[in-house]
Amino acid sequence: MNAMYINLREMLCVVALICLAITPLTHLTSVQAVSANELLSRYGEPLVIPLQINLSNIFAVGIDVSRNKILLTGERSGVTVATLADLNFFEKQGTIYPILGIVLSFDTDDTYSPTFYAFGSSGGEVLVLSPKDLSLVFRYVQGDEFKVSKVYVSKNILAAMFEGSRSFIKVFNLSSGGWSELGEVVGNAPKYSMENIKLVDFSMLKFAYGNKVSTKDTMIVAYFTVPANKLLIQVINASTNEPLANAVVYVRNDVIGTVYQGVTDREGYALVPVDLVGRKQENLTVFVKVESVCYKYTFVGVELQEISAKIYTIGKVIKVPGDVISPPPQVVRRLILDILDVSTGEPKRIKTLNRDDVISLKIHAFLDVSILNQKFRYVLVVSGRFASDPSYPSLRIVYLDSSFSKVGETTYRLFSEVSSFAYSPDGRFIVIGTRGGVIYILRSAPVRGKYEVMWGYRLPYQITSIAVSNKVNNGIAVIAGDKEGNLQILYLPTANKMVPILRINTSLSFNTHSPITSLSATLDLNKVIVGTASKSYLILGLGD
Repeated sequence: MNAMYINLREMLCVVALICLAITPLTHLTSVQAVSANELLSRYGEPLVIPLQINLSNIFAVGIDVSRNKILLTGERSGVTVATLADLNFFEKQGTIYPILGIVLSFDTDDTYSPTFYAFGSSGGEVLVLSPKDLSLVFRYVQGDEFKVSKVYVSKNILAAMFEGSRSFIKVFNLSSGGWSELGEVVGNAPKYSMENIKLVDFSMLKFAYGNKVSTKDTMIVAYFTVPANKLLIQVINASTNEPLANAVVYVRNDVIGTVYQGVTDREGYALVPVDLVGRKQENLTVFVKVESVCYKYTFVGVELQEISAKIYTIGKVIKVPGDVISPPPQVVRRLILDILDVSTGEPKRIKTLNRDDVISLKIHAFLDVSILNQKFRYVLVVSGRFASDPSYPSLRIVYLDSSFSKVGETTYRLFSEVSSFAYSPDGRFIVIGTRGGVIYILRSAPVRGKYEVMWGYRLPYQITSIAVSNKVNNGIAVIAGDKEGNLQILYLPTANKMVPILRINTSLSFNTHSPITSLSATLDLNKVIVGTASKSYLILGLGD
């Protein structure tokens, strides 16, 4: 560690000389033939090297330690491509593979020693390439009207979420072929299909081994069910008895708290989905919003009248204006979290978790952290807005036992939405970055049996990418970048100390002068890949 602090003291000289160090590297035609060790001996450490690969707008980067290669995806002459480079000599290797559209999602089945690279694009393309030479393993194109917002790959399964006029998930079996599909309206999936669900998000299970993370054939899918029952509400003007069109009608079931909405037609009718408890007598609250004013109508023990199959009325006409003015409610729907075994490509339900308090939700991670020997085995990390505190986003960590039953939950209130997320390969640390530029570092606390916020740090702008190295001189390091190019590396030698490695004089971070888009680092922090909107960099020697 003494050596590391000596390096930090020398950092002023090194970074002050970055312009000098980078400039000759930029212009040396033989830089690709010089090894990393030779460059470090020549210029000292740490050393920042701009990679000469003729790519801009870097979308995803990765380090393949097993093959000593770097993966980079970016734009070349307006075309998105994936390419490989040697990690020691920085030479381009293998073929260059074109990708349809821009890369929106990326995954690998195993960090540091991958079998597959998976990409999802804005052009509706799902692509699996071999890390050895970027040869094609699998390709599927849905069409450019759908973007691939998420993609996961294991050694057997590829799963992708498509978003456009509708949302759906396709689960492909890479070994035997065929696929399954889940969504609002699905196609002719040969294996399995689940329809009439409003998809929210999904994730595949990641297993934390300690020195790597691998993808398992277990998937969690979050979706809203669309209630089969509907409530027909008629709204009229109290003064003229004329129907009111384009009024927004909310119906809340006061027993379970779910809220759905609809809009009145020219005749003043709105058909609103509703969760019913007894179907005969219900406690409901109806809200009607006309222009900027919302009126509230409460019905306790109202007897519903079924006018056709699964369509009911309250037997009364809603007159506007009403006696009670109220803010419109947040739409709160019943969220289903299905945990599925997808090892054959045909999803089989293992467990279902229900929530009735969700306004919006995003899944950041689904982790197997059995290596921690806690009372929980699995961790589900989500963020969003919830009915209990709808004004602010929250981070929620749900703890599950070996049978995927919930055994606890931790909630942290945030002041802006989560924009980036990472975790350590041993599962001990979870790191989130927000749109407000704040980085939160959470650690698993064995005594308390939960994750707790240990440290916070702020960069000037929205956090766009995070990576974690967990074998840095018996400590960990968090690498984070923001949308204005600020880069910071936070070293935590112990639980009670945090050192911003790139704090030079009064500068809080190193600036690449271009938005940081992607980060990747080795476990020991000695090699860090930084992708930006204009070029990519390799930082050497930070972990020594």
